[in-house]
Amino acid sequence: MLISHKYKFIFIKTRKTASTSVQELFASLMAKGDIIVPPIGRKPFRFRVERDIGRCLPRVVRAAIFRPDRRGPHAWARRVKQRVGAEVFDSYFKFCVEREPVDKCISQYSWLKKKPPSHYSKGRFKRLTWEEFIARKELLPIDTHLFTDRDGNLMVDRILRYENLREELQQVLGKPDFKIYLDALPNRHKFTRTFKIDPSEAEVERIYEAFAESNRYTGYNIEDYRGGGAR
Repeated sequence: MLISHKYKFIFIKTRKTASTSVQELFASLMAKGDIIVPPIGRKPFRFRVERDIGRCLPRVVRAAIFRPDRRGPHAWARRVKQRVGAEVFDSYFKFCVEREPVDKCISQYSWLKKKPPSHYSKGRFKRLTWEEFIARKELLPIDTHLFTDRDGNLMVDRILRYENLREELQQVLGKPDFKIYLDALPNRHKFTRTFKIDPSEAEVERIYEAFAESNRYTGYNIEDYRGGGAR
């Protein structure tokens, strides 16, 4: 999560949407008083703020400060609003990134299977099958809660699509007066997946049923997967 008081924007991270890469891209533009929440386990200098040694660095804070509970490391928009105040939150441009649901689930499953045992996973996903994964809705990367309030109202001004990330970031960043090097973003599927998944029609429908609420905001429909537009 990033808060730029200089450029008056708030970036809310979501899962499996290249959000860490976007955050790293923005980190080099952060100024004194701006806020960076690095991913759990990542040192602040993993971000490109190391080039700014010698001047005042932005504040690097723990995700827990902006997280309303312990369900994952990502900051929720409603918590960010509580921390920065309604006046700042409502006046800043707020955005996040989302991804075609089936593609996002495959990415999440691959990540769970590849991740080493930790205090969070304790290796319990090592034997998790794809069928078991999609049957457990709590494991699916449904991030609606990150960018909506308790009544289901959208709290961001725009949801960018992962599939068109460079183009849509360019549109968003054309509003503030600063330069950013979008070529630094990784190409789609840069990281090879260990598990090749070819979901059945029934599994695709099940995933879209689980993502029904999220798709109200993102606009994805099952044809985005069937038509190959997100693959």
